[in-house]
Amino acid sequence: MTLLGAGFGISRATAYRYRDEGIAVLAAQAQDLHAALRRVADDGWSHVILDGKLFDCDRLTETTLSVKGETIDAWYSGKHRDFGANIQAIIRPDGLPIWTSAAMPGHLHDTSCARELGVTATLSLSA
Repeated sequence: MTLLGAGFGISRATAYRYRDEGIAVLAAQAQDLHAALRRVADDGWSHVILDGKLFDCDRLTETTLSVKGETIDAWYSGKHRDFGANIQAIIRPDGLPIWTSAAMPGHLHDTSCARELGVTATLSLSA
């Protein structure tokens, strides 16, 4: 953010504020999952791609219980050996993302995130 602010000639604090305001504006305009899938169907696409990605983040203090009943860091991904947020996306076959989820804790697998967000059920109903 420091480099971004310097590039535009604004302070780091202002760059953070503008980033947060920009995200809020984009989020308010985003379609919900059902509307996005209706639009894809109306546009004649035969299928969509569901994929998840772990985005790096700082360590958070939130803990949760593992499937084995042990206390773990909720945002730590053992697969990636790093802290992160799991974001799910539905993408058209030409690569354009049409929907993204809220950030989920990094310890969750893509399939668990999709199930918890209701994505798998919605895709099944849309078929």
